[in-house]
Order: sequence, then C-alpha cells, then structure tokens
Amino acid sequence: MFATRQYTFVILLVAMTIWIPGDRLVMAEESVESTGPAIAKLIEQLDDDDFGRREEASQRLVKLGAAAVPALANAAQQPSAEVSTRSLAILKKLIASEDEALRTAVRQALKEIAAKRETAEKNKDQALATAAATAKEILGQPFLGLFGYGMADNATVGAVVEGSPAEKAGMKAMDVVISFGGTPTPTFQDLIAAVGKKG
Repeated sequence: MFATRQYTFVILLVAMTIWIPGDRLVMAEESVESTGPAIAKLIEQLDDDDFGRREEASQRLVKLGAAAVPALANAAQQPSAEVSTRSLAILKKLIASEDEALRTAVRQALKEIAAKRETAEKNKDQALATAAATAKEILGQPFLGLFGYGMADNATVGAVVEGSPAEKAGMKAMDVVISFGGTPTPTFQDLIAAVGKKG
C-alpha cells in the first residue's frame, strides 16, 4: 500500500513539473514577441514573398497593439509599397480600437506622418507623400479606402480596405484610377487631392 501511494505521488509531481514550465514558456513567448527585435522581424515579414507570412505578420502586429505603433509608423514611411500599405492598414485598424490610449497613440503617429506631406511633395518623395496623404485620410479626411501602389507613376491601387466605399464599388489591388468625379488622376496624389475636394 505504501509503495502504491509513493508511486502515485511521484507521477503527480512529474505531471506538475511538465505543466508548470509549459505555462511559463507560453508567457515568456508572448512577452518576447512584444520586444523591439521581434516587432522588427514582423515588420520585415510584411514584405515576405509568401502571402501567408505577410498576412500572419499583419495579424500579429494588430494583436500587439500599442507596442507595435512606433515601428508601424516608421515602416509606413519606407519606400516599400507593400510594407507601407500594410503598416498604414494596420494603423487604420488600431485607430478603430475601443482602447482610448491606443487610439491616441495611433492618432499621434498618423499626425506626424501626415505633417510630412508638403516636404515629401517638395522633395518628390512619392512614397512618403502617399503615406502622408493616406495618414491624413485615415485621420478623418474623406476616405475611399484605397492605398496607392507606391512604385507606380500613375494612380495604381496598392490595396483596398475591407468594407470601404472602394471595396463596395468593386475596386481591387492593381486597378488604375484614371479620374475621380470627372477630375483626371494621373497620379495617386492627384486622386487623393480629388477625393479631398469632394469632402
């Protein structure tokens, strides 16, 4: 009888030993993901060749919320159209959060990006000018729900926001907008300006 109790007790200890470290491992993994290097890796994956990895990185960055905002704001201003478009789309999702502190952080980041529009246009930095215009649009200017394809010389659509007026109109990525409300739109900046005038 004593041997049976001892045996049961040993098995219970082994089970507890296995369960507790597993729990700690999960918590450690979650906290590691919110560190700078982990967020930087997720930002890198926004431009991965594999669509599934880009989508997964986007979703993980949304879940990280406020911890990811500074890196997303920086990435939104980079020349890579894919990274910029995805970063701005994530910031747009985060600004709709119920968390007031998160909304405030995103709003501030977008204001800082939007403030660079005039300088970017003067320096002919099309990628930054598009990011700044999009940031301004997200902040409350009239919103079609389109992001520009930064490397194009025309008004090529890089992405369409889910549920937006553009999506409802049937627009898709890589569409080229030649005019808006009768106004020619030879560049994405012209499209943003035309949308702004309608607002």
